[in-house]
Amino acid sequence: MAVLSPGQSAPPFTLRDLANTDRSLGEFLRPAGTLLVFAKAECAACRLALPFAERLHRAYTGMQ
Repeated sequence: MAVLSPGQSAPPFTLRDLANTDRSLGEFLRPAGTLLVFAKAECAACRLALPFAERLHRAYTGMQ
């Protein structure tokens, strides 16, 4: 698995969303930062981590 160093940019990529629309990472990048979480429904650790990611989202939404 590739690991990014602090300050290093993620490589560009595109994924298909649940509405069958292709989305690129660049669409979501913001000057204040972007949190990107990949999770698998059957993963116990992911199910524990997702509520934390949701709390981060709620805490930082709208911040510049």
